[in-house]
Amino acid sequence: AGASSPEMRLVVTGGVSRDERVCGALGRLVDASLFADGPVDCQDVSFSFDLRSTNNARLFASLPTLDRNGVLSFTPRDFEFGFAEFRLVLSEQGGLFGASLLPGTASSAAETLVIDVLPVNSPPTMTTRHVTIGEVLGQSSAILATALSPGLHENEQALHFEFNYTNPGLFSTRPVLAVEGSQGVLHFHLSPLVFGRSEFRITLVDSGLDATPAGDRRRSEEHVVLFEVLATNSAPVFMIPGRLEAVQASGAKVIDNFATNISTGGPEEAAQTYTFSLAGVSRVAGVWPADQLFAVSDAPAFSIDTNGTLRYETADAINGDFRITVRMTDDGGTLYGGVAVRE
Repeated sequence: AGASSPEMRLVVTGGVSRDERVCGALGRLVDASLFADGPVDCQDVSFSFDLRSTNNARLFASLPTLDRNGVLSFTPRDFEFGFAEFRLVLSEQGGLFGASLLPGTASSAAETLVIDVLPVNSPPTMTTRHVTIGEVLGQSSAILATALSPGLHENEQALHFEFNYTNPGLFSTRPVLAVEGSQGVLHFHLSPLVFGRSEFRITLVDSGLDATPAGDRRRSEEHVVLFEVLATNSAPVFMIPGRLEAVQASGAKVIDNFATNISTGGPEEAAQTYTFSLAGVSRVAGVWPADQLFAVSDAPAFSIDTNGTLRYETADAINGDFRITVRMTDDGGTLYGGVAVRE
């Protein structure tokens, strides 16, 4: 038409496909008043999930979501695996013409989504504890770890230890750390008269996969265990004659060097103090009771000093054969199996 032609208006009615105006501008030539309910320049679309079945209700720490761009997001729970089947539907709300104008087109056909979380080798675990013992002779053992586990749902896997330790002079041979049931048992042989501390660094290893892109791990965290050997009191040592004779009613007696070879134990125990005492008297032959053998006086009727000198006095009326038990006691104590007494 020419410049003098009368103004003309063309009105076109019809539908606009849903996927053409998903949150997009209508444009300046579109009369917004012609459109129905909802925000006129955007369709609000969303996906809905309906769990149909799963073999592990604990599979997800956060359930799956699917955004309008088709990005699937979910968080599997640590060390859980299995599958979950979902019914997936895409729905819109409002839009350019509204669901009421085009009934039956507000939701898509249902699709099936299966999420299968595959197992990975989880690291083994254990509980460790420090060990303090006294000096022991020969082959010995101590529990360093308990509650050994190859990982969740992995009981068929085999376990073993990797370890190193400090102060090797504490042991006469290299210790062995073995898996025994649910415990980690250290088998060792200590060096004689050597005391101190050894630091064990131990790792529990299973027979599964390790360091794969999927995250498999067959080694536990490294644990540090302190193994300490303390000096144990050795039993004191002495010797006395096997037989002692006295004449009835002969009065008090003093016998030098009655106790000999006196020692409080090993050379590391030379500073210990010690005493002798009468541990017991029993009758071997005769008619007199054993508890009447020694005279009754203010001073002890039977004593041995630290030099081994014996002082004793029998009761005047007593005769017969008696067995006397002498006890030596040091002050080293009995901690961790120490022995402080010798008879």
